[in-house]
Amino acid sequence: MLEVSEAVDWDAAPEGLDRITADLRAMRNAAGAPSFNEITRRISVLREQRGIPLHERRVARSTVWASFQEGRRRLDADAVVEIAAALGLPEPFHATWAQRVRAARTAADAAFVAVARPQAPVPVPSFAGRAREVSATATALSEDRRVWITGMPGSGKTQLAFMAVQQLNSGGSVFLDLRGRNAESPPVAPEAAQRAILRQLKVDDSATKTSADRAHLILTALAVQDCALILDDATDYSHVDAIIGPGGTGRVVATSRSLHEDADWQMIRLLGLDQNETTALLRCFAPGVDISAADSERLSTISGGLPLAVALVGARLATHAEWTLGEHIDLMTERLNSDRVDDEVRATLELSYAELDAHAAQLLRIFADLPIAEIDAESAAAAIETEPGAATVHIAALADANLAIRRDDDRIALHALVRAFARERANETDPPRMRSSAFERVALQATQKTWGAYATIARSMSDSPRRSDFVYPERDWTADEASDWLYSQLSSLLAMAHAAPERGHPEILFHLSDGLSWWMNIAGRTTEALRLHQAAAEVASEIGAGRALATSSLDAGQLLLYSDDPRSAQAHFDRARILVDETGQNPDLRMAGLLTNMSALVDLRLGQVPAAIEKLQRTVQLHENKDDEVPLCLSALVNLGLSLHTAGRFDEERDTVLRGLELAVSVGHRLFEANLRTNYATVLLEYDQFEEAILSADAARTIAEELGHPYLTVYSEVTAAKAMMRLGDPTAALVRAEDAITTSRSLGQPLVTTEALIHSTPIALAAGEHDRAMRMLDEAEPQLGEQADNVLRGRLLQLRADSATDPAAREKLLRAAVEQFELAGSYLANDIRDQVGAR
Repeated sequence: MLEVSEAVDWDAAPEGLDRITADLRAMRNAAGAPSFNEITRRISVLREQRGIPLHERRVARSTVWASFQEGRRRLDADAVVEIAAALGLPEPFHATWAQRVRAARTAADAAFVAVARPQAPVPVPSFAGRAREVSATATALSEDRRVWITGMPGSGKTQLAFMAVQQLNSGGSVFLDLRGRNAESPPVAPEAAQRAILRQLKVDDSATKTSADRAHLILTALAVQDCALILDDATDYSHVDAIIGPGGTGRVVATSRSLHEDADWQMIRLLGLDQNETTALLRCFAPGVDISAADSERLSTISGGLPLAVALVGARLATHAEWTLGEHIDLMTERLNSDRVDDEVRATLELSYAELDAHAAQLLRIFADLPIAEIDAESAAAAIETEPGAATVHIAALADANLAIRRDDDRIALHALVRAFARERANETDPPRMRSSAFERVALQATQKTWGAYATIARSMSDSPRRSDFVYPERDWTADEASDWLYSQLSSLLAMAHAAPERGHPEILFHLSDGLSWWMNIAGRTTEALRLHQAAAEVASEIGAGRALATSSLDAGQLLLYSDDPRSAQAHFDRARILVDETGQNPDLRMAGLLTNMSALVDLRLGQVPAAIEKLQRTVQLHENKDDEVPLCLSALVNLGLSLHTAGRFDEERDTVLRGLELAVSVGHRLFEANLRTNYATVLLEYDQFEEAILSADAARTIAEELGHPYLTVYSEVTAAKAMMRLGDPTAALVRAEDAITTSRSLGQPLVTTEALIHSTPIALAAGEHDRAMRMLDEAEPQLGEQADNVLRGRLLQLRADSATDPAAREKLLRAAVEQFELAGSYLANDIRDQVGAR
């Protein structure tokens, strides 16, 4: 029988969390397959031996069991390390095992970094030949059929897809690099790919529960928008199938090195360029050079007709006027001295690389070693420690040598083969410390720019960036420019953040998690944000970075607050609070007050309204009359008003909201002013002051639109619509409610859309749109998970009851609504209970 330490293939890099799960199962089998209860008991014993207090020794059996299950999005790293020890992994292997778990987690996080482009890039100007393949691909796509393009590396699969889509007379395209054969980054996870595509198509996927649901949405949106989808560099067919589902319909073109024979797909298999196509491609680079048919035929033969290899020779032909094509081919032939499949490309790459100046060659090596898909002059300058102007020259040199692909403006990308070649050169030429330093320079510059963008956008919304010990320069740009930069760079920022710990720079992960938190929340990128904050918290816990752990725990908790499991948010808040108490940091009690504020919201979600009110009243007292803590005081006042409303204490709510509104206006904090004006409109509805409520909600909406804050736009619009309905104009109210629902869908936040739908349902009923009202409830109901907002669930049941024709069914629904309102601690429980009792 294997020893436990022999059950793991230590030499094989873990490609994701499923590899760790498989390792654990292998170790368990090697250990004699102890039960999960036994493993749990052993962990408790090991904790006791380490002197851990009694109340902290117990680990949940469910945590142990879950660690052995495939398909996990996250693993408790500490628990996995303890499980291995409990299974008998010898002490000398513990550090190596912990490192393996971290590497797997990094790979899993990186796989969820996916950003789809709104348009396919323009084909390279040197594209030549492939006329039959381009025509066949474009024809199939125009007939709403799927196309599978396969071929060797460097055969021009991606450029063929770009050219075919360009020839379509369609509404546009979406491009997503799946990174199937990218040596630097793991393949894109199917779920991440689906969500990135839907986000680019501006489709709300909040109502979807399964991969099949999202695939259906993608195909429907492509048809409705007359749009083509390019899935580039798929690992294999299963990779694509997991994204768009089986079948042959849909304007989709996939490229892959893997062959896929399927009658439902149009198969395009790229072979080498023939002599005429080789000549045409060479003339794109050197139109005035004499190119004989014999030389073209010879080049086509020795290069395998691979467009990348031919293009590299063409680029050399254009820059070496004194050389004939035959002499270039002779030199290339000399380099072909092994039997590797990609020798043709390798030989031409070596020739082109050898002629780069030292700085351009260094840039190529460093870029290939970075976990980013594109690089611009500013980042390139940081990479090789030069000025942006000089970096622009080096970028041009790489593009002119056909070693890089030009993108928008001054950005370049690398072909997968060029990246692999350059990474080999980096490993051979540049010591690890130099590569680590280059990563640090590029990532640090991007992090500084991220914080500068965050500060710019926050101030444009009358907010202030959070306190941080991270120093960053201010930038002279508008909020729109800052936001556009964050959107365009998010995939690179996330890739660098998740790669940073393994590169020896965990502080980059911490600073990016901290700096992106506010903007990602507003931008609706909560799934990626949660993964980022959880990764930061786990790394901070491992290395003992207390402040980073407190901050990332707080950020993760805030995102989990409105998830299906608010108690998980409380766990994060508790961890952050313990760290603040233990380290003695934040002596001004800002963090302590914020944690109390967030903890109160958990109480509110769990129906513990009196406890929430008490905590929030304490928090307001803690922060009031302190100029540098006004935003914290305003936040507490907003949440206190919500809690008082839930309790039905409207007079106190009105006073609290007006108090907050006065403070927000006095300091010019327009973001909180918009929030509080919306809440004031809600209070006015309780006093039947409908016209005043509309004025307040409209004022809030105007501010929200000026600030570019879609959440507040949705809430203010729905509140105004409710007031208009009660004023007697349900038709106009429904128009505004529908606008709010449309806006909410663009956010990708299920709870926001669900709330808008439920609050809009009575408006649709009042407008005589019964079927529309029922569709609203049908769409909202699946989003209300087991731990969903009980008030919303109660309102949905109440609306179902109002529409029920059977008295018994109506009473059953009302009683269920009462139960939900009681769980929420809402005053509505008494109101409906009276209705039920009166029957």
